[in-house]
Amino acid sequence: MIHHDMVVKRKISVFPAGSILLLVGCGGGNFSTGTGGVGYIQQQQTTPELFSYQECTSTAPVFPGNPAEPVITLNGPRVVSQPLGTPYTDQGATAIDPKDGIITSQMIVSGASAVDTSTVGDYLVRYNVTDSQNLPAVEVVRIVRVNNGTFSKQTARDIGTTGAHMGYYEHLPVNYSNDPKQKFPLIVFQHGWGGARFLDPYTVQAPLSILEGGDLVGVIISSYWDDSRPFIVLSPQRCLDPLVDVVTAGYTKLFMDYAIKTYQVDPTRIYLMGFSEGSGDTWDYLWNYPNEMAAVVPISGGYGNQLGCVFAQTPAWAFSGENDTGVYADQVATVDSINACNPPVPAKITVFAGIGHVDDEPMVLDPLGLGQGIAPYDVYDQDIYDWLLQYSRPQPVPPE
Repeated sequence: MIHHDMVVKRKISVFPAGSILLLVGCGGGNFSTGTGGVGYIQQQQTTPELFSYQECTSTAPVFPGNPAEPVITLNGPRVVSQPLGTPYTDQGATAIDPKDGIITSQMIVSGASAVDTSTVGDYLVRYNVTDSQNLPAVEVVRIVRVNNGTFSKQTARDIGTTGAHMGYYEHLPVNYSNDPKQKFPLIVFQHGWGGARFLDPYTVQAPLSILEGGDLVGVIISSYWDDSRPFIVLSPQRCLDPLVDVVTAGYTKLFMDYAIKTYQVDPTRIYLMGFSEGSGDTWDYLWNYPNEMAAVVPISGGYGNQLGCVFAQTPAWAFSGENDTGVYADQVATVDSINACNPPVPAKITVFAGIGHVDDEPMVLDPLGLGQGIAPYDVYDQDIYDWLLQYSRPQPVPPE
């Protein structure tokens, strides 16, 4: 298994234009002291450098919150179980605009003709429409699961094939199409530095398939993945510019919103995991959006010792290798800072003996490290996927 082994670098989070925020602490691997960074006020750029890459931006709204926009409603189920070798007929959708009325005839449907009923796979049928005021509806998606009783393990969704601003790998539970009302827990996994789409912004554009060598993408297509697990697993490929090192919290939020809109996600059971740079980005997301995740699993990348009280309301199980210089100390410092705030669920950290940066991840995900862990830290005594399922986050009740 190939692993992406770049450590976490100093970060600036991406927020809406014009916002001002206090930045305290840094994402971790290259901080040997584990003390975090110096706080400072940063006026966010109106046009982040990252947006210069058109491949990594989305033109499709997710949750626009504009009552003047048209609304698309599917005819028939959101997920279709299609027997292999049988003809597929799409049931379509209806589009209604507050001003223009029924505009179904103007709707653009993409993907229906690409449903290949001779090949097992998960196919997306996408519905979009724009009204006379040039206001677009939120894209609606139907998933057609062509199967012979066995379903596709994982599907690559590259940039431009979905309404998401990042390409990603998608894994759906085997029973995803059984009950149209059933919701499923979601894992979003953030890769390390070496998995980014732009390893060098001027010369190298890495394909989505680079993720197949490791992380959860690699685990799911291996013999280590248990198909009885109930998770939707989405592994986005960030469009990271190594020259400016823009942290992806804001972009990950866009992806989270896209996932909730597109898939049958249980909003009370959304989990974030990450390795190396993705571990630091997991902590960073928790800092920027502290009340969203049901639990997090950062692997091989800390976030200093200044923000534990922000993280304290979210169960966290962090991992590191004993020989992962700098990252180890920073990860321990982050967990210690959480537990110093008396969290409802104490944060855990497992440190594997004699393990370096690139060897830590399979110990957790495969999971080869069960039963291991050096004192005085936590033993890896429970499969991480079972541990995640213990936790949910109640959704706030909207005001009447």
